[in-house]
Amino acid sequence: MKVLLISHLFPNGVDRVSGIFVKEQVRFLKEKCQISVVAPTLWFPPLPGFGRWSRLNQIPLRESLEGVDVYHPRYLRFPRMVLPSLVWLSYLFALFRAAKKLKFDLIHAHFAYPDGFAGVLFARIVHKPVIITAHGSDINIYTERKILRRMIVWALSESNAVIAVSERLKRRIDRLGILSKRIKVIYNGIDLKTFRPIDRSVAISRKGLSEGKKRVLYIGRFVHQKGLKVLIEAMSSLRSSRDDVELILVGAKDGDEAEFAKMGERLGLTGKILFVGQVPLADVPWWLAVSDVFVLPSFSEGFPLTVIEALACGRPVVSTRCGGPEEILTEQTGLLVSTGDPQALANAIGYVLNYPERFDPEQIASYARRRFNLRRTSAQIMALYSSVMRDMPSLLYQSD
Repeated sequence: MKVLLISHLFPNGVDRVSGIFVKEQVRFLKEKCQISVVAPTLWFPPLPGFGRWSRLNQIPLRESLEGVDVYHPRYLRFPRMVLPSLVWLSYLFALFRAAKKLKFDLIHAHFAYPDGFAGVLFARIVHKPVIITAHGSDINIYTERKILRRMIVWALSESNAVIAVSERLKRRIDRLGILSKRIKVIYNGIDLKTFRPIDRSVAISRKGLSEGKKRVLYIGRFVHQKGLKVLIEAMSSLRSSRDDVELILVGAKDGDEAEFAKMGERLGLTGKILFVGQVPLADVPWWLAVSDVFVLPSFSEGFPLTVIEALACGRPVVSTRCGGPEEILTEQTGLLVSTGDPQALANAIGYVLNYPERFDPEQIASYARRRFNLRRTSAQIMALYSSVMRDMPSLLYQSD
């Protein structure tokens, strides 16, 4: 079977982290099918001095990534609040330019918009079936705007199948009017060879850190919607009762980092917060290994891979009830608190640090291995591919 995968989030020669969860899925799927990737990239004029925007021009139009052909046609996107409903048109042109000569049997679009909407239109042009994977923000946020909601509902209805990465997301899609029988829940998975328990002392030595500290770890973007302000306030509260806690922030150094650093200084956390930039995927388990607890303070999530990565490394998790984590965590693997509540977050982190014996690392890692193996995820996706291909004559372009 030949599959065309499309996603605007996918690693490239400039940014090796963005959309890495899609790339990891491709890495396992290519063992079972022939797969090509079209990952449209935003166009930006060739002007220096604009940071990551200027670096977009360094991304090649085509590259090979671990044996997979990846195409990066350019598309236009207006500022977020200006004509967002027209992004699909530029995206569709980019997709058509890159994929019109490729050979494939099926299209798999990650994200309902713009990828899914443009993917369904492209599927109609080339007469191929299409599957859309919804990840969370595309359903939870975009559907709040009426015109985008209509476009997303149309795309999901006209696709041959929909993958939801969590049961909660499936229920959200149900409420959009998409027939439940057309939605398949397939959890995100991780590579268990990469994410595994590592001796903490070895990891601390490797990272040049000191012993005797309790370390709280966050991995993700440095942006407000991830709840970093709440986490820093929680750390300030926690530090009032104990002096041995350190916060480590690993992730993309977006424009908000300086603001969060200043906030930490105002709250008396100078020297108690370590900002770490983007790290290679293979380095993430080492940062997890130096931590005592992983924290996800987000306001909204689909099915966060960082949570299951932490569990696979044997680390307990404190998370907000923000979507996907409710389906992941158990009483033996972590704690859940309400969003936007610094004191509740501080109390939960303190509990895990005070009672480590209640969260057995081996049991936590075993739980993650059983439920979130990427090899199992890829097998489920391949089964759906085969099902869609078998049913294609009766399903193609029929609306439920």
